[in-house]
Amino acid sequence: MDGTEIRKGKPCLYKKAGVGLSAINYAFLMQTSVFKLIRVVLLDHPKCLNIIDLAIDTYVKTSLGQSIDLKLRKYGKMKPSDFSLFTSECYKSLVHSKTSYYTFIFPFIAGYLVSGRTDLDNITQKFCNILLDIGLIFQIQDDYLDVYGDPNITGIIGTDIQEGKCTWLIVQILPLLSAEDRLILMNCYGLSYSHCVNSIHKLYEKYDLKHRYESAIDDLIAKTIVQIEAIAPPSFATYYKNYLNSIRQKQK
Repeated sequence: MDGTEIRKGKPCLYKKAGVGLSAINYAFLMQTSVFKLIRVVLLDHPKCLNIIDLAIDTYVKTSLGQSIDLKLRKYGKMKPSDFSLFTSECYKSLVHSKTSYYTFIFPFIAGYLVSGRTDLDNITQKFCNILLDIGLIFQIQDDYLDVYGDPNITGIIGTDIQEGKCTWLIVQILPLLSAEDRLILMNCYGLSYSHCVNSIHKLYEKYDLKHRYESAIDDLIAKTIVQIEAIAPPSFATYYKNYLNSIRQKQK
């Protein structure tokens, strides 16, 4: 749907010979197989319907997030009004829907339901709010690696600049730009010409977004760990603290 050609170091399915738009049907097969698998494995489980409902809710939220992402990106020359949507609030809402639910909240809630535990009911919603922010950290890192990551490690060729996407980098740089630099950005962002992409890279370097990124990630991880320690049982706290510390230097 976004024209990407490579994912995880391999050609996207729709780019393979003889596939094309048939990839859409493969996606539907994968989606429906999730519900089939839940029924086969958990049919007699007392929380089977709850888990199916959770999967549906996750699909809806993720699809809405993807729709926002597609609506915000602007291929080609962008208008000044297009950039007015690139705010921290809009970005956070986008990430919570597009990334956080399926990556972090679904696995946590599904595992909790399957386990049959009830001792965490009183903190589940609070912990889900923390997982939303862990998803934010995860997506900020992805945005950074799209521009600065090594394709041999990340397995992707970054195209966020060419696609005019709403990313953490563009949201951060907009309030910092001088009038002259803002004009450069507006004339280049969303265009695939190499000189336009290079101009955006130079702006990112000029405003030291690498350092801003490192500081932001360290700050977000530290704040999230404090939140986890405040409400989570020791076993949960240890797991998620270790995870957050492990992705501090994420490279892919």
